[in-house]
Amino acid sequence: MTTSQTQEAAAPALPELSPEMLATALKKPKHPAATTQTAIQWPSFLSKANQEYKSGNAHVFVLHGNVNDYQDNQGLLASLRKLMMASYDDYYTAELSKKEGLVVDVPDATQRGTQQAEKNGAPKRICAVFVANEGLKFASAESFKIFSEIMAKEYEAEIKANKVTPDFLTPSKFEGTMFTLGRWFEATKRRTEFNRAARVQGTTLAVEAQLTMMFFDSDVFFPAGNISSLNGDRLPITYMRNWALDKEIGNRNRLFLITRHLTQIHESLRGGFSGISAILIPKPSIEDRQEFSENFCRNLAARCARMRVAGDPLRINAKEVAGIEFAEGFDHRGVAIQSSGMSRNQIEKAFNDALNRGIAVDDRQVRTVKQKCMEEEFDGILEFIHPSHGFAQVGGHEELKAYIMENIAVPLRNGDARTCSPGVLMTGPGGTGKTFISLATAGEAGVNFVELKLSKLLNKYVGGTEELTQKMLEAIWAAAPCIALIDEIESGLGGGRITRGDSNTGGRMFNSIMTFLSDESRLGKIVVMAATNRPDLLDPALIRAGRFGAILPVLPPPREGDAAVKGRLSILNALASKHSIKFAKDLQGTMLDPQIGLGRLLRDEGQIWTGAEIELVLKDAMGLAIRAKRDKTVIALEDWETAMDSIIPNTGEVERMTDLALLFANNVRYCPEVWRARMKDKPALINVLKGGSDYRAAA
Repeated sequence: MTTSQTQEAAAPALPELSPEMLATALKKPKHPAATTQTAIQWPSFLSKANQEYKSGNAHVFVLHGNVNDYQDNQGLLASLRKLMMASYDDYYTAELSKKEGLVVDVPDATQRGTQQAEKNGAPKRICAVFVANEGLKFASAESFKIFSEIMAKEYEAEIKANKVTPDFLTPSKFEGTMFTLGRWFEATKRRTEFNRAARVQGTTLAVEAQLTMMFFDSDVFFPAGNISSLNGDRLPITYMRNWALDKEIGNRNRLFLITRHLTQIHESLRGGFSGISAILIPKPSIEDRQEFSENFCRNLAARCARMRVAGDPLRINAKEVAGIEFAEGFDHRGVAIQSSGMSRNQIEKAFNDALNRGIAVDDRQVRTVKQKCMEEEFDGILEFIHPSHGFAQVGGHEELKAYIMENIAVPLRNGDARTCSPGVLMTGPGGTGKTFISLATAGEAGVNFVELKLSKLLNKYVGGTEELTQKMLEAIWAAAPCIALIDEIESGLGGGRITRGDSNTGGRMFNSIMTFLSDESRLGKIVVMAATNRPDLLDPALIRAGRFGAILPVLPPPREGDAAVKGRLSILNALASKHSIKFAKDLQGTMLDPQIGLGRLLRDEGQIWTGAEIELVLKDAMGLAIRAKRDKTVIALEDWETAMDSIIPNTGEVERMTDLALLFANNVRYCPEVWRARMKDKPALINVLKGGSDYRAAA
């Protein structure tokens, strides 16, 4: 796609117009949207900031998280900067409405019209932003005029005496902006005090203005680190802390520090400090993503129609474009589901990718773009996977599936936080299907699935681990409602609260995740499913009550008896369905004979067979059938016999891991009945695991 084509495809789309409006728009090409108005909905994170401000709790805010995304679902591609200027600057709001037909749907309690503000003597609302490559910029010419008039009046003598720099009112450097802001705050305090007295005396009021100031890329100006080693960065941090403490400043001003990651801001400015509040801008929810998809595509289609009527249709790779094309059976709901964890501008990338390649949007195309975006954004610490199966493909584990349906899947589907489990720690030998069951849980619940890669959180740079941990938690919240899997949790959190040799970086990561696991606000939104075959390596704090709803065993069928036959057959049937495999008639007839065919597996009382080992036999037999050039979907008796002769299960290790799982499991009702007696006898289990006699002899 050429540069001009890219700009054409990705330019802000306009609202859908009626034929009458379309004709009017074509007559006035400079302002085609002026015929209608579209309202951007007031976002919840600004509502929270306003509540904090009006209550007097804070007037300095740190916005972090999804700050680089479009902040509207209307498909108008409004940036955070544009949204906040439209929200906090009366004059910019009027200009935006006039030029683009765009308004911000702000609650009456938080926005006033300019005329009403002037009528009741309230301060005029103005907004400014500092960006490193732009300097101090105001949202509108009128806002800058008000700011300049007040500053010129308050510091008239200093300006005439050249006691301030020539760019006093328009600083281009950060240091100059901080100086100018400091003088502005002093001016607003003097005017506020003057007007208090004037109201009592009934005299003329001085003009006041309420300034909202934004600092983008705040981690550059207020960096994290030991204050003693920051050199020149110390003063801005000190100024901001002092300004946050000064409630008189907060009467007429509010400041927003905007950064992608909260951990990159100096710790004294991260909230919890008097006058400072940290607010997360989340990734869009599934409802947000669906609404954005619908509006973006509708607006783009309307724009393409206008361009076609105007005789200049949109073309990409020489092909005329009428809008976004969806594959059969795929729609905006599908986009919303497949784009879990993505931002709005990443969804736009998926649409533009389809336009550029000339293909229809489908689940695979969205997942491919998402995977690339997630790798770039999260450095491989998370993997977003679309759940493609439910419990119909899970053989055995009936008790565990019952727990999940009752306490996780159904409550998540119903949005019931009261009965939803915070999660489950699954213990048991490798190969018993813990990861597969977690994916099936997401499928049954109809929610997103994300796998955490804790080993990738550790970073050699100072603060790097903390930053990656914060990124991971932000991404999990963005994917809610979701199932979050921590596989092999002992590998990532086995060190516990105290680690050596890494300046306790691992310990801080552990504590952050413990805080997350204890956060009751995630109930009914984020269910954590963790898996381990070595629960004895976990810190006791991790497995105490409250972190997980239950610790449950995920075990293979036992070595012998009817339970062994039933369990292995259930697994075999599920695997055959998973791989679309059938068994030849002569092979099906061998289930009762322990000496041949399927009976060798189902009635083998000398070994314990896990699901993974049974799948190895099945896949080996499948390969033999394919190489013999027989029907690749049918396994013959000779294929099965050869595979059974080849695969040897690791029974001894499985038995030890089974005993560990039973020792740490804490809910007998959801343990397979065949293992319950063994689970209840904790002393005998401890004796066996310490190297004592065989459990059956001890029992």
